[in-house]
Amino acid sequence: MSITVRILSSGSGGNCTIIDGRIAIDAGLPYKHIAPYADGLEVVLLTHCHRDHLQPAALRGLAKRSERLFGVPDYLVEDVQNMGVPGAQIVSVNAGDEVRFDGFTVIPFRLKHDVPNQGYKIHFDSGEKIFFATDTGSLDGIEAPNYDLYLVEANYTEDDMRQRIWEKEVEGKYCYEYKARRNHLSQEACDAWLYSQMGNRSRYVYMHRHIEKGGGAVGTRF
Repeated sequence: MSITVRILSSGSGGNCTIIDGRIAIDAGLPYKHIAPYADGLEVVLLTHCHRDHLQPAALRGLAKRSERLFGVPDYLVEDVQNMGVPGAQIVSVNAGDEVRFDGFTVIPFRLKHDVPNQGYKIHFDSGEKIFFATDTGSLDGIEAPNYDLYLVEANYTEDDMRQRIWEKEVEGKYCYEYKARRNHLSQEACDAWLYSQMGNRSRYVYMHRHIEKGGGAVGTRF
């Protein structure tokens, strides 16, 4: 695959992925971490309102260049404008649309989360295709066969989740894991979906893995 992908961070500590040097998906990091790539960015695609995906200061920093576009679903437009992005730089990208940019087409699709959320299929004029989906409880009904690269959430394994739930229940602690199960994809579910979609040349990267606070670094580099 000739398209380059750099995952600046993926997880509860922040999310931003740079694709082909021209596209950012999410801006959930301090602007200083995105700034080294900002000059080349033409489009910033946003998924949902959680602050690990959408940082106001990062959006303000990215919006300084008037020709840069922001692909924003309708449910986020007001929030994004309030964070300092001018309406003239906002392009509507909603599930069911096919939105044309210079050199590629973006196809958004809805994801199952505790707030409105969507993922993206990106089709380059070169013929290469990338699939992106994080923060979702399910990929049921979503089809993306024979893509070159899949960037898909694999938030936890079922065995680890059962162990964490048991340990917290025994200790009487708050159990975040019940909510995580509803709103995030397990590695097993991710793998099953990938096996149903991938072709012989397809590659994948696990995204947005959950770890306990203080448990180490979050994210994957590709």
